[in-house]
Amino acid sequence: MKPIVLYDMTRIITRRMAATPTGIDRVDIRYAVELLHSDQVEVAFLRQDGSKLVLLDKQSSEDFLICMNTRWTQGSSDPAPVPPADAE
Repeated sequence: MKPIVLYDMTRIITRRMAATPTGIDRVDIRYAVELLHSDQVEVAFLRQDGSKLVLLDKQSSEDFLICMNTRWTQGSSDPAPVPPADAE
């Protein structure tokens, strides 16, 4: 059984309108993408809502991360992606 990593995507979500990433953004997206592609762990993505953490839908989180990674690493001028949906 693989360990589960809970990853807070709040910063990436709040920075989605930025055309270029800050240094912190680059590190954050790199960690998230590495976890996404890791075969060593299962990852669950979260976001903050006040003092609570909300579980995000896995597929929409993956789609969002791939889009943001492309946007920030390849300088895409595509519109900012829609944030991932909350899990049901």
